[in-house]
Amino acid sequence: MNDQTTPIPNDHLLHVTIQNPETTLFNGMATAVSSVDVKGPFDVLGLHTNFICMIRDSITIHDANGKMSKIPLEKGILKVFENQVDVFLGIEAVTK
Repeated sequence: MNDQTTPIPNDHLLHVTIQNPETTLFNGMATAVSSVDVKGPFDVLGLHTNFICMIRDSITIHDANGKMSKIPLEKGILKVFENQVDVFLGIEAVTK
């Protein structure tokens, strides 16, 4: 059995930043990000189409070593742009 793993090409990795108004909860590289929007669960992989959406329930980061980190949340905004995933939590609408 071969113990070597095939390296993941850099263009298939995502740079992920998750932050709330107080702090940065995660800042690093990942092979995928999973969450839930109004249409249901979804995954973001490297080279994904650029988009923005509202997320809920939780977000899971799948790092390059196969480790998964799950962050519970009520709601947030997820933005994907050119292999950069930015997640903003704790954002409240202001009404007057």
